[in-house]
Amino acid sequence: MIEGIEWLGHDSFRISGTKTVYVDPWKLAPGAPPADVILVTHDHYDHFSPQDIAAISGPETVVVGPPAVAARYGDRGVSVQAGSKVEAAGIPVTAVHAYNVNKFKEPGKVFHDKGQGVGYLFELDGRRIYHAGDTDAIPEMAGIEVNVALLPVSGTYVMTAGEA
Repeated sequence: MIEGIEWLGHDSFRISGTKTVYVDPWKLAPGAPPADVILVTHDHYDHFSPQDIAAISGPETVVVGPPAVAARYGDRGVSVQAGSKVEAAGIPVTAVHAYNVNKFKEPGKVFHDKGQGVGYLFELDGRRIYHAGDTDAIPEMAGIEVNVALLPVSGTYVMTAGEA
């Protein structure tokens, strides 16, 4: 385990340091520590769980996500799309592309279209962290420099181990 980074199952992570950041919180254990920032990659139920977000949110928690997600959180919601750069609770966050190129639900129709969801680059306590979101290996990943990369690997909806 990398200090301060905990895999919570599926695509969900908690990154702890001077602030606490969750990415795609889903099926959290009762009593999970409160969040300063919650990053949601897209609005599929296994990435965007309003119940889990409510369980770890306080009045100052910032929820960052695509427009359909952020809109549900009023002043605490920050809407992003790939290329957006925001600051959430003092943490610099950049939304990046996340999409499929070769994972299809039917011929010609990918599971995750370009523009539907995002991945995130953010900095916490001197570490640059990349959570790729639901994606294949895509050209936009070239040149991303990070200390920690959190990549989705299953081969069904996202990249294979070989692609990662």
